[in-house]
Amino acid sequence: MRRTEELKDALDILRSLGRERVYKARQTIFARGDMGDSLAIVESGVVRISLFGPDGRELALALLGAGQVIGELAAIDGKERAADVIAVGAVKVSMISASDLRQVLYSNQVLAEYFFAMLCERVRSTNSYAESHALNSLAGRLSIYFVNNGFEEDDGSISLPDLPSQSELARLVGGARESVNRQFRSWRDAGLLVPKDGGYTVPDPVRLQESAMAE
Repeated sequence: MRRTEELKDALDILRSLGRERVYKARQTIFARGDMGDSLAIVESGVVRISLFGPDGRELALALLGAGQVIGELAAIDGKERAADVIAVGAVKVSMISASDLRQVLYSNQVLAEYFFAMLCERVRSTNSYAESHALNSLAGRLSIYFVNNGFEEDDGSISLPDLPSQSELARLVGGARESVNRQFRSWRDAGLLVPKDGGYTVPDPVRLQESAMAE
């Protein structure tokens, strides 16, 4: 509990050094290739971390929400940004300069440990993401997303109350929206994905994964 309070205090110190910025839907917050002169804490809304191919095709790496830090890697090493950060809807952030970040990291051990752990976790997440895309079909990638982002219920089912739109899911799993829509229909018809309260439930995650891996 004390550690949590210390971390909150440390993040509040960062916020106190920042400037509030507001972005509209689809507005770019950080652009790939820009120098990392700042980072931000998401205060409200959702952002998408994306890469764009030469043909303009977008591959979404992650969706991040309130309380999460964005743009930290380039702000720490001072090099070019490796991905675009785009507002999914209206987004408010606290924007902090890289020099202020480094000064606080040198003087605050709790915050330094938090950033170290966060960077390690994001490296693991990126490796897992790359492995998933290389080794699995679209159905397999969707099923992995459901397992990683759903809520496991007492009966073994998985609840998915806040799924992104099918367009956002397509970006996240590296597929076309029409393909995601077809996969949803197929799983609904088979009883593997059940609409519930504006979201979905996976009654039998094992069956869903077996179905996905068979495709």
